[in-house]
Amino acid sequence: METTKICENCGRQYFDEKNSASPPEALGRIFLEALQNRKPQNLCPDCREELGILSLLGFGE
Repeated sequence: METTKICENCGRQYFDEKNSASPPEALGRIFLEALQNRKPQNLCPDCREELGILSLLGFGE
């Protein structure tokens, strides 16, 4: 079941889909899980994907 949420980063409304992660989005989720104060489920898939790409490039720190 999908739930509607608001992204803490960009403020857009999104549906939280558990099984639809692209590789960059999965990297973003892993990056956010490593941080103490951020929860990956509070960001939309686009923002998680952006963070995944940035962390891969080394700019996300």
